[in-house]
Amino acid sequence: MGFNNKKILFIIKGYFILLSLVGIVACQSSFFSYRGATVEPDDRIYLLEEGPRQGLWQTFDLEIEYQYEKKTDMLELSGVVEFSHHYRSLYEILNRFISRYISWITRVKFWKANWF
Repeated sequence: MGFNNKKILFIIKGYFILLSLVGIVACQSSFFSYRGATVEPDDRIYLLEEGPRQGLWQTFDLEIEYQYEKKTDMLELSGVVEFSHHYRSLYEILNRFISRYISWITRVKFWKANWF
């Protein structure tokens, strides 16, 4: 009752799928528990009268550098959104893990193709 390559690949794929599902659910926990709320008065951005304005709005998750100009019947708004360091580093870790996994699977398939 030894292991063959098909069993090993099946087990590895199963673990990868399980870890992926756990990661997706863990990252989306706010999806299941989110309850809408109004922004606190201290965190609001109040639109000032005519003229170009700019500012920076920060939270734990992200940073938004914005510019706006309020005209009589129009509002021009632009800005740049940047995720916080912990989100960027998590993305880099996941990106490396996935690229190494794909590289490993490619090598296993190449080895399997040349072996049989």
